[in-house]
Amino acid sequence: MYFRRYDENDKYLERIKELFEKYKKLSITYKAFTLQEIEEVFKNKYLAKEIVNDHTYFGLIDDLMVDVSNIVKMYEISDSNILNSLYSDEERQTQKALASEDFIVETENDLLSINIMQGKLIRIALESKDNNTLLGYTQQGECKKIAAELFVAGSTITKEDINLEDEWFQEYLEALVLAGYIG
Repeated sequence: MYFRRYDENDKYLERIKELFEKYKKLSITYKAFTLQEIEEVFKNKYLAKEIVNDHTYFGLIDDLMVDVSNIVKMYEISDSNILNSLYSDEERQTQKALASEDFIVETENDLLSINIMQGKLIRIALESKDNNTLLGYTQQGECKKIAAELFVAGSTITKEDINLEDEWFQEYLEALVLAGYIG
């Protein structure tokens, strides 16, 4: 599990119960967000810019988890103030270590890759078959907050999912916190 915290068991269950009470008060839908809703979130909350006319799908063509034929939208987050507010201390340490490395830059793709590794850029590819429903997504650049946002946006919650003992639902609640939907 990526977002779930592993506190002492009793304390963690108390936390989950508290998060669930907050979750019940949310106006968040039980269905996955539409592509338009996701676009609004990323453009308004993270100042993401849509990448147009870039069919190179930098680094995605060889990714077995991505069907580039289904990529309908790509975004990048490059605003340094937004990026600084997104990263955890651990992510910043990794980026700092990478910034001290010497890289050979021969192509524009090399520079793009370095900027992603060093936390200067996050790219997001959204997949859909109908240009409305999110089928999948890929994030380039390590950032748990953005991963949480994508996890929330792509999740459909059923009555069966709402189970405080279910690890997936606990993960969803923690992602809501990390993405800022639950305070």
